[in-house]
Amino acid sequence: MPYTRLSFARAACIGLHLALAALATACGAASPQAAPAPSPTRAAAAATATTLSPSPSPIAPAGTEPTAVAPRTLHILADTALGRALPELTAAFARLPNGAPVEATSLLSDRIATVVRAESLLDLVLLEGEAPLNAMVAAGLVEAGRAVPVAEDRLVLVTLATSPIESSDVLADLGLRLAVLGDESTAGAAARQVLQSLSAPPRVQEHPDTMSALVSLVAGQADAALLYGRDTSPEGLELRALPLRGQNSMPRPILAARLRGAPNPELAEAFIALLTSDSGQRTFAAHNLFPVEP
Repeated sequence: MPYTRLSFARAACIGLHLALAALATACGAASPQAAPAPSPTRAAAAATATTLSPSPSPIAPAGTEPTAVAPRTLHILADTALGRALPELTAAFARLPNGAPVEATSLLSDRIATVVRAESLLDLVLLEGEAPLNAMVAAGLVEAGRAVPVAEDRLVLVTLATSPIESSDVLADLGLRLAVLGDESTAGAAARQVLQSLSAPPRVQEHPDTMSALVSLVAGQADAALLYGRDTSPEGLELRALPLRGQNSMPRPILAARLRGAPNPELAEAFIALLTSDSGQRTFAAHNLFPVEP
């Protein structure tokens, strides 16, 4: 029958369409192709660009003051010979435009090297005499040839300000009552050498320390004392220091040396410049320490 033949034809067409649709569906259902991975070079470049991108700087709140930088401090170890001159010099340095606050400790020179070995913050030492300096150079604490003479300590004849004695010529007076220190002290040993050079030395009173010798002057038990200048400016006593004329004053240099590895080398050099300046030399002279020869 025609109908039957048409039905088979339609079925065949439908089957063909279904087969084509199934094929299309099968192709569309396949896994999509993955996007190509970036090359290692491109990946590294992207990572580097991310790493090097500067992060935004934090913005301080309005009205915030910048943090102040703490002032540097110069650290000094000084021989006791500088006495009352040292605080005047350190105060003057703190007032200079290129100066700074100073922390200064006074010790005998032969003990300074021991402290320097144990303390890393020190910048400068002020020593009395060549021997302590040579020991520090040998230990590698100070560079050879870098020490600067800044003053001299000398033997002087010490009297009360009201004494009639006007010069060291009185040492030739057999009636002079002279106070000296014991030979175990630097001043005592130096005084003995001076007296031995006199044809007729005066009568000598030996004292255990400087203060005892000065008290004998105040008490009227001695007319004069033969001491180093550093010992002649104690607070509260009006004394006069007369330079020795015609005798060896047994000078002892006061030397300034910047330490190796000083944290503040430029401050140390600026302080040395102050010590050798006219104002520094006047300060030394005011405390019976003698200026260095130009």
